[in-house]
Amino acid sequence: MSFRGLDTLTRIKHDKFPYFSLISEWSVKRNNTLIALKDLPALVKDYKEREIFPYKPNSAIKLFDIRSEVRLNNACETLANNVYSMSEIAANFANKASFGIIPTSFNKFVKKYQEKKLDLSIDNIDLQWYLKVREIRTELAHHSSIFIAYEGDSKNPILVIRKYRRQSD
Repeated sequence: MSFRGLDTLTRIKHDKFPYFSLISEWSVKRNNTLIALKDLPALVKDYKEREIFPYKPNSAIKLFDIRSEVRLNNACETLANNVYSMSEIAANFANKASFGIIPTSFNKFVKKYQEKKLDLSIDNIDLQWYLKVREIRTELAHHSSIFIAYEGDSKNPILVIRKYRRQSD
């Protein structure tokens, strides 16, 4: 069954399984993520091709229109937030579908999985992506913003997220 078919089915069977409405929420985040991923190469291209010109009083200082940088920042932050949100929606769905065996929080799921406190028939799940996305999302939501720089003449964007959280975090 396709994802679209599953999404449609969950809307029809909503009365019997109300937690299936989470599939619709997940679907919206999924579609937003797919569009953002498709747009990302054009945003990178726009960033790389932006006009950069010297500041007349001091040619070592470079000036440029910030719109392409802001759009790229927004896309990267949106992607991090969407992936994080999708994992939380998935955990909530899994919790309801498993009658409470799976935690409602994806972070709690990851911790329990790492501590081998979940009786799952799945071994060797790579959850490094979640740990990275969670850290990025937490930093962006509470402390920092994305700074985009580029290396040398390549103009390839480098995303920098400063870490302002306490060591105890």
